[in-house]
Amino acid sequence: LFITTVYNKLNLANGGDKVPIYLDHAHNSLPKPKEVGQAMADALNAPLDGTLIEKAARKAEIFFHSPGSYLFTANRTQALKIILEQILPPDGQLLYIGLWTDGLGKLLEGNITIPLDRKGQIDLAQVEAQISPQTKLILTHYACPLTGTILPWKEIQALAHKYEIPMVLDISAAVGLLPLELNDCDLAIFPGHTGLLCPPGIAGLYISP
Repeated sequence: LFITTVYNKLNLANGGDKVPIYLDHAHNSLPKPKEVGQAMADALNAPLDGTLIEKAARKAEIFFHSPGSYLFTANRTQALKIILEQILPPDGQLLYIGLWTDGLGKLLEGNITIPLDRKGQIDLAQVEAQISPQTKLILTHYACPLTGTILPWKEIQALAHKYEIPMVLDISAAVGLLPLELNDCDLAIFPGHTGLLCPPGIAGLYISP
């Protein structure tokens, strides 16, 4: 964002008329398509009877090629917080695999973290070694939001299921950018304001049937 601001100022100072370059798409997506603004305007005038949310859930099923339950939240952190409150017992522990961003850091405090190695990869043997009777939930990414590395999440979930532990898949760095199907995962969380080009304040939680 700092680089974008400097570029814009230099461009204007030199009488430039080029389209500004936005380099912070991991934080947000700009510019938004005009259709996004039109959809927001239409939503403001939609009946408050739940049909709008129902239509959004059905569109999500089509987009992800995955039937299931879709819950819309204000952000990805809130979606994860709902999962933790509903699934993780007071004496249970979350096993997190990846490199977290600021939004998740506070929720992960006091739990076990397995970071990626210097090549951005994960050692599955290390993951299994960290699973204990107290492990009640596993969280990892489809792709690491800090490095872009695609993680072996299906293999991680297979380990989770071996010990009858549900897994949450964070698809933030892949949604809208890579073809995704959620049929194979237990739970998934995703923001709307990055790859999906939605306005800030929209995210989602997927729950498998």
